[in-house]
Amino acid sequence: MILTAHSATAQYVGPVYTGGNASFGGKNYPYGLGTNGYGGGGPGACTCSGEITATFIWAGGSNTPKPDGLIIEQTGYAYWQGENVPIQPQGACDDGLSDPELDHQQVVQSPWLYLTIGVSQGTHYSTQTPSGDNITLTSTPTANINATGASSASVYYTASVLPVYIQLAGVTDVNGQDEILSGQLCNATLQLPGGFKCSSCDWSISGTNYSNWNETNAVGPEPTAVTPLNFTYPSPYVSTSSTPNWYWDDTTSSSNNETVSCTADLIAPDGTTFTATFSKKVTELAPTSTMVGIVGTTDIESAPYVGSTGYYLLLTGLSDGQGYNLTYTVTQPSVFTSPGESGIAQLASSQYTIAPPTNTYTLIGLDSGFPYQFGGNGIADGSKTTMTDAPGLACESYTSVSVSDYLEDYLMYLPPADSVGSSVWVPLRQLQWNWSASANQPTGGWGNPVNITGGASAGSSNTTNNYPTWLTNIPGP
Repeated sequence: MILTAHSATAQYVGPVYTGGNASFGGKNYPYGLGTNGYGGGGPGACTCSGEITATFIWAGGSNTPKPDGLIIEQTGYAYWQGENVPIQPQGACDDGLSDPELDHQQVVQSPWLYLTIGVSQGTHYSTQTPSGDNITLTSTPTANINATGASSASVYYTASVLPVYIQLAGVTDVNGQDEILSGQLCNATLQLPGGFKCSSCDWSISGTNYSNWNETNAVGPEPTAVTPLNFTYPSPYVSTSSTPNWYWDDTTSSSNNETVSCTADLIAPDGTTFTATFSKKVTELAPTSTMVGIVGTTDIESAPYVGSTGYYLLLTGLSDGQGYNLTYTVTQPSVFTSPGESGIAQLASSQYTIAPPTNTYTLIGLDSGFPYQFGGNGIADGSKTTMTDAPGLACESYTSVSVSDYLEDYLMYLPPADSVGSSVWVPLRQLQWNWSASANQPTGGWGNPVNITGGASAGSSNTTNNYPTWLTNIPGP
């Protein structure tokens, strides 16, 4: 796995070092910046002490996104040395980063003159999430020597803040905030500073996430069996891929604050390994929508469908001659100028009884394809679309007919494709309606006045995250 460095600079200026001093010869000398870093020291009986502060200042401005995380690199060095003549030197040092002091002796003139040297040093890595405009780091390296022979002590410290980005593809940058539509494809990559490598990534994506909804459109002369459908990832979605892909589908709210997190095992340029977690905020936006159903009345009509003959027990009576109208709108957030699509999936559970002889038939499945054949496909630009239905039962050959229909309409939304790839359908609203009716053939045949019992009703629509599921397709008329 190779992860490249982000092209932008960290936008942090610094560091500005302050603090610490070296005391020798009866005077205090403030630390300064040298070739090895920030610090100081001196000869003879010398003490180096005091907290060092390194300050980094954000220079990117309010409209420039800060990195999603920072790798903090700190190097400390503390040193003392002293000759063993005329007495054994006494010294101690600590690099301020908890590295142990290692002492050794160096022969100056064998066998009687040698130096005792103590060193504490190391480079350490940690991570931090940017907060505010300043990054402040502190360390307190110390070194001291008390000797009568040639001696000295010194310390230095360096600090760096290195930017880490979770690069999201498929999002839209709106004033520095990443935004994406429900149903659009999103892809993530962890981008590290130069020289750093990632040996493994564990991603966690908040919210609910779509997976593998199959909008089968098999409308044939007979109901067609299809494979049972499979839907959502566990929430949150997890992945060990270096570049995971997913879709959000939290459509019951118009705006959701989502989090993309990555826990990575990292390797520094010097071979140091450490584990870090980085996170990025994303705003998932869903379109607003409306969905209203109205029903008509039941009647007996002759040849109501194209190509049909004979009389039908029919839901009808609306101004357009239909028995059910579903009017819906889908409006995307204005920042997304390319409109997506809207569509209706109508699920039916229908039972028909005819006599003689008495037989009862049941149909359960997707009614008339997806999107629904009769006005079930629109544009997500706020305009109204009306889907129609006029369910009926042929009654010409029978003396008694009855019908009981229970139907569920799902308003689905397909956002425009983004830079990563194609989008997927996600649910927005659900509405239930029903129709039941029965009639007996009057004297003289179905063309005479008929006493019909029953009626139809439609409920109110509700937002939903549930996907429609079906095992068979019920063909349209």
